[in-house]
Amino acid sequence: MSCCAWPSPALLDGRLSEAERLAEEGMSVGHRVQGRVALAIFGGYLVWVRRAQGRLAELDAVVRGMVDQNPQTINRHAVLAFMATDLGRPAEAREEFERLAARDFSDVPLDLRWLPTMAVLAQVAAALGDRARAVRLYDLLRPHAGGVVVGASGAGPCLGSVSRYLGLLATALGRWDDAEAHFKDAIAVNARMRARPLVAMTQFEYGAMLSARDRPGDSARAGEFVAAAHAAARDLDMASLRDRIEALGPPDADLRRPEAASAIRARDKSRPALAVRAPAGAAPSANVFRRDGEYWTLVYEAGVSRLKDAKGLHYLAALIHRPEREFHVLDLAAITDRAAPSVGRGAPTADQLAADDLHLAAGSGQTSAILDARARDAYKRRVGELRDELAQAERFNDVDRATRLREEIDFVSGELSAAYGFGARVRKAAGADEQVRKNVTNCIRNSVARISRSNPALGRHLLAAVKTGVFCAYRPERPVTWES
Repeated sequence: MSCCAWPSPALLDGRLSEAERLAEEGMSVGHRVQGRVALAIFGGYLVWVRRAQGRLAELDAVVRGMVDQNPQTINRHAVLAFMATDLGRPAEAREEFERLAARDFSDVPLDLRWLPTMAVLAQVAAALGDRARAVRLYDLLRPHAGGVVVGASGAGPCLGSVSRYLGLLATALGRWDDAEAHFKDAIAVNARMRARPLVAMTQFEYGAMLSARDRPGDSARAGEFVAAAHAAARDLDMASLRDRIEALGPPDADLRRPEAASAIRARDKSRPALAVRAPAGAAPSANVFRRDGEYWTLVYEAGVSRLKDAKGLHYLAALIHRPEREFHVLDLAAITDRAAPSVGRGAPTADQLAADDLHLAAGSGQTSAILDARARDAYKRRVGELRDELAQAERFNDVDRATRLREEIDFVSGELSAAYGFGARVRKAAGADEQVRKNVTNCIRNSVARISRSNPALGRHLLAAVKTGVFCAYRPERPVTWES
């Protein structure tokens, strides 16, 4: 039945029509081998796709028929309850849910369907605001917080990070700090899987939680998450999520405005709050700055961006993955394979620079602007050694030695930065150096501006932490861990 796993990449990436087509092809093949299993897996995909498309009602009769044929199959009853909540039939959902919760979910079979069933039930409990069952489901799911929900032993649809469902339950319980930690983790995990629809849904749910919590600054952050989810929903044609968000206000309104967050809060205010602190020792969720083909995936403080490839993103990646290190603009261009040639190829020509949008200033000439690599590396190594010696001298309170070392560091650093090379040959290339500096700086600023539009928190962080000039560096106020 591995053939039915074909739709998974398309579904995770948000290509809903393609996922549906591939699921149908897998069904036609699997039906000739194990028809009942193939039908169950296909149904799992179809529920996922139709819900995203806003067409879940089309499957109502089909799912009811499957439940009638196998009334003892708990996971199908769970799906029926979930559909009832999603389609606005809370009384029906409550009736199904009460039957499923009669034994505190102890009768849910501990098989390959257990975790997907718990994820579905978590959504139902959260939607119904059932605090008592939310506590039980939270306790059952908590040991799986680092996992990912996958149906049918990998053949069925992936439902994403378990933390998303823990976040929903914690929100229903008013455990705001727990919910925030879970949603941050869920967004990071789903982003690493490149699961764009799951990221968008989690962003919306995170925004709803922030609106319900309503601490200072929460409304603005909620609006940012809602706006990001709305942009993804439109891009992926996720009609269900798009319509839910646009119901908060006019479709052309700025969804980052406080009114949007207030509308979410008004819907959730009826849920009682019980604030508790996040679990001690909870691991921080990962930040990501990674290129995926023609796009970059950026995750920071649970905000997610997907940006088309650009030169400035290469420069930023080189900087943030080597914090505190200074890069000369020529080294930065060389590392990113965008401008300066590697050692031994000679100076870049005007044509090479123009091809990379690093244009030489008129009349600057085509002289070499690259310092002899061995001499430059020797200077840099010496500066590093001197700084280590200075740190040791300061630890031992050796004032005379520390003074001499500082003088030598100043001299070597001055030699390195004054001309960034040796002799008149390099000084004549100062015009080209300056033009490269301007272009690298502009590329970085343009990329930070693009990032700010889709992930304001990351934009603010980069504006404060990235230093540009002849030497560029990433110096955050506090250490930040990034995944590449």
